[in-house]
Amino acid sequence: MKTRYDNVFLNPTFDELPMSVRDNTPIAFDMDSVLNEGDYLRHYIANHFGTTMDAIILKDPSGYECFNFKVPGVSEREIVDVIDRCILEESPSALPTPFLTDVLTWVHGITGRPIAVVTQRNWITSAVTHDWLEEHLDGIPFYAYIINGSSKNDTLHMLGVDIFIDDRWKTIGNLISRIKYPVLYNRPWNIGRPLDLEVLRVRDLRDIIPLLNIELGRVPMDWPWYIPYPRPQGERITKRYATVR
Repeated sequence: MKTRYDNVFLNPTFDELPMSVRDNTPIAFDMDSVLNEGDYLRHYIANHFGTTMDAIILKDPSGYECFNFKVPGVSEREIVDVIDRCILEESPSALPTPFLTDVLTWVHGITGRPIAVVTQRNWITSAVTHDWLEEHLDGIPFYAYIINGSSKNDTLHMLGVDIFIDDRWKTIGNLISRIKYPVLYNRPWNIGRPLDLEVLRVRDLRDIIPLLNIELGRVPMDWPWYIPYPRPQGERITKRYATVR
């Protein structure tokens, strides 16, 4: 569905996609905890219900943190309402991930592809989502796809995406057979998770630069002069990317 913004869509259909996206495969990013920094959602929920962060960080049987905001004794509906309120009230001031603007400027400039932001949010957040991206992407052409009650994976498949960066290990794991480069952005809840070797892991948005170079047939470490090189992580990531061919 289209919104009042030409570049923001809620649960889009293929017919609603702009021709520039249909004709040119976008580079896709999740939003929360990938494009913006920090864990403000969990802090907001814990403060709202008067509990601690430890109380709402669940673990699965293997001992890993679950990507979950469940508060003991609180219904899922109440949690969803609080998350929506948090996005409306707190996300406008959320800090961007370091090097966000520089890296995405490079990504768009070097590939010529649209930037797609695919995020799971309520439709009522479309305005703050658009405004935050417009501010922090600073003139970089983008399209935002707000997914609510539908599958993020299906939207990525419809977009024809071959590169997607997300922080949720389950989402990335489900994309292994559907896109060429599923990229997991390291966060506390996914570090150490056992994943298929085809999943690429990055700690920093700068780490996707070698991946894009390989995809474009360029020298993997053809590094933009204006973006600081991430040492020593970048060297380790480069060797991993070099095996993708």
